[in-house]
Amino acid sequence: MRKREWLRAALVIAILNRTLCDVCLAETSTAFDPALFTPPGTFAGIDTHRLYYRCVGRAAPTVVIDTGIASAAVEWTDIQDALATEAKVCTYDRAGYGWSDPGPAPRTTERAVAELRTLLQVAHVPPPYVL
Repeated sequence: MRKREWLRAALVIAILNRTLCDVCLAETSTAFDPALFTPPGTFAGIDTHRLYYRCVGRAAPTVVIDTGIASAAVEWTDIQDALATEAKVCTYDRAGYGWSDPGPAPRTTERAVAELRTLLQVAHVPPPYVL
């Protein structure tokens, strides 16, 4: 493939990728608007802000799904519900994502870990945990 054809193909892929991302964002953007959609879980106050979480199932251990950066707990609902037949499964939104309130800055790994630990205590989610 010549250089010009290669660049043209890359440009088309980039445009399609951007269009696909715009469609995905448009479809999911209303999911977090409390006026349009009621969150299926609950909120826990952890000192300075509230974190959204949802736990289903009963058996030990408790599986905690940390959705990662730029993701929300609601994206894991189908997997969470499927796993709940075998264990207690909890998802949550990190501060500033999904339905959770923004937390204090700076947002560090240490702060995120402390907030998850506090959330599990405040929400009365018993160990052992599988992250």
